[in-house]
Amino acid sequence: MDPVVRQVGQHIEMEPEWEAAFTLQMKLSPIISLLEEWSRCWWQPTGSVCCCSAPHTPLWLTGSSRSASVCVDTLLRPSGLHVLLSRTQVAVRFPEQLPLGDLSPPLLIELPLRCLVLCAQVHAGMWRRNGFSLINQIYYYHNVKCRVEMFDKDIIMLQVGASMMDPDHFLMIVLSRFELFHIFSSADCRKRLREASKDLVQQNNTLIEEMLHLLIMVVGERYVSGVGQVEPFDEVRREIIHQLSIRPMAHSELVKALPENGNKETGLERVIDSVGSFK
Repeated sequence: MDPVVRQVGQHIEMEPEWEAAFTLQMKLSPIISLLEEWSRCWWQPTGSVCCCSAPHTPLWLTGSSRSASVCVDTLLRPSGLHVLLSRTQVAVRFPEQLPLGDLSPPLLIELPLRCLVLCAQVHAGMWRRNGFSLINQIYYYHNVKCRVEMFDKDIIMLQVGASMMDPDHFLMIVLSRFELFHIFSSADCRKRLREASKDLVQQNNTLIEEMLHLLIMVVGERYVSGVGQVEPFDEVRREIIHQLSIRPMAHSELVKALPENGNKETGLERVIDSVGSFK
């Protein structure tokens, strides 16, 4: 669970331990989901729990929370995918009940955005010298076993923060964290980048694609309870439609491709007859 620092010049000597963190994440995910469901019904006690646990957050998680416009070099700072505190706030605190003095929108989006920027930088090949451990972590971050309590919660938190911020301010923070603000703000810089090395141009192109993909998800991903006017039934139905749009799948394949709830159920049986037919 410890944050990692980008290796420059020399390949990492020893792969860090990461399997235990994701094993713990998968074991705790059902408990976290049940806790969040309980906290939706009992707002007052859970709010105090979160406020008490916030001061014990490691310093590297909240280093730049005071001013969202400050440029944070995500390549030089320690980065990691396990930022549980910011994800539990999604289900615990609804946007209209947020105490903005304690949790401002820039603070809410900071940690999820760093996780997504880290994934984009890995896809762009900017963390190659950190070995396969980071690549494996990114894989499990998007995997169906961990996605609900990791990637999905980060996207929801960005949507919550963006809905409470000025759009220009939100876009400026995203550009800053992706290290792309200078590309879009200066014509001379774009000209220098076109004349740069092929690897640098490819990295920037990949980061731009990842950033645009993220913005599309923040704006268009509405099939989540609390974000769009949908029920859990609609979420499962949409997920099955997406899976079957890729290719025909067996029943067992669909079950493995869908996230499970706390009762080890996917909700497949309730909706499968309305979206597909078995042969």
